[in-house]
Amino acid sequence: RILSKMVDSAYVDAVYEDYNHTMSCATICPPNYPGLLHSWDFRGASGTSVIDSVGGTVKATIINSTGTVSFSQAGAIFSNGSNTGSNVGYINIDDFEIGGDMTFEAFVRFGSTYAWQRIFDLGDGQANNNILLARHSNGSQITGDIYDGTSISFTDDRITGGTITNGEWTHIVLVCFSNRSMYLYQDGILQASKSSNSTNPIAPLIRTNHYLGKSNWDSQVGFDGYMAYFRVWNKALTGNDVSYIYDNRNYMGVNYPVNMYNLQIWLDASNIDGQNNDSL
Repeated sequence: RILSKMVDSAYVDAVYEDYNHTMSCATICPPNYPGLLHSWDFRGASGTSVIDSVGGTVKATIINSTGTVSFSQAGAIFSNGSNTGSNVGYINIDDFEIGGDMTFEAFVRFGSTYAWQRIFDLGDGQANNNILLARHSNGSQITGDIYDGTSISFTDDRITGGTITNGEWTHIVLVCFSNRSMYLYQDGILQASKSSNSTNPIAPLIRTNHYLGKSNWDSQVGFDGYMAYFRVWNKALTGNDVSYIYDNRNYMGVNYPVNMYNLQIWLDASNIDGQNNDSL
């Protein structure tokens, strides 16, 4: 390999640990979507970590405790039961910077109804610069929160909508604008929108804790279920963008990724969620 830039020691460590992969983009190569910043696909992964398939350096690592996480053909399996705090098994992502307009995407299957189970929680601790996506309390809705430092306005900084059905795969997208307005999509459909009156934009930050399946609040239960992948975008996706990525949620192009950004029809006989994928 020849690179047109100087690399740091973290990059060298990452490519060394991934040297025996047959692909240049870790486990599964995502389509070449504009604005895709990071992507961790856990389907078919082995060992205890997956490297970001876009940048090639940011690692997502299993941290097991009483609760556990393991990789399978369907994705990461989170087995937490009622475990909280240090007893939660989760996936820790290396530090990265995010702010301004941004989008978060996850393809998950909930397995229990414990309150405030996190899909992800990025922050500097409890109620400290958090951006999170979770089950709303112990109900069936989805909640996205953005904390302004250590404070949050549930009028301006929280969005709630959609319906979680335990045991069923669901595709969730949280779109955040720099002015703290938000959109929440589930399975390609807009579920809620939130206009914010906040005067504090979301500044780019490198947060301390980047958790998948774990809360920055020690009193809250860890995620129970499956996560196929988690993606971060450095732009606010449009409704059309979300429709495209939903239609391609089961894309498993391991060796030859293609740009399907303008694909109008996608028929996949080998999907993992048991749903029909054809759409116009």
